[in-house]
Amino acid sequence: MIEPPTSPQGIRLRPGTIPVSHRYTAGVAGQRFFRALADRGVFLATRCAPCAVTYCPARAFCERCMAALHEEVEVGPEGTLASFTVVRLGLDGRRLAKPVTVGAIRLRGADTVLVHRVGGDPGSLAIGATVEPVLRDPARRTGSLDDVECFLLVRRAPGEPRAEPEAEQIKLSE
Repeated sequence: MIEPPTSPQGIRLRPGTIPVSHRYTAGVAGQRFFRALADRGVFLATRCAPCAVTYCPARAFCERCMAALHEEVEVGPEGTLASFTVVRLGLDGRRLAKPVTVGAIRLRGADTVLVHRVGGDPGSLAIGATVEPVLRDPARRTGSLDDVECFLLVRRAPGEPRAEPEAEQIKLSE
């Protein structure tokens, strides 16, 4: 039997390359999530009543008890910034012309987080801040997470009507 390493020095690096390609399919619940986002501009979640967990994006099965999830609810659109980071290097390893902020956003009514771009000045962000999505124009939506341009800090008094803010284009590679 092979014993697991007990210290970092016991881990060996095996250099090499493994060419891997794959296609991601959203599945039944994911397709409903993306269709609701494209058609109505809403975030669709599924709820596991026994576990009292609301998943967004919607899922077909509960990750805790493996029960099939049939109860769909709309969550958000506002959410809480649970975490964030500022990305300075692109997917190709090159320095970005302008840093990109990526956040983990817990939409109002959801228990899980959605990872997405956060626009604006990263210096003004804080864990726990309220953010809202900037959606693409309905005619340009395609049924993907890119239908949300980014999330921006909410800068209005509670109850004040929401104005659709302008989003800047954010790219992770040049």
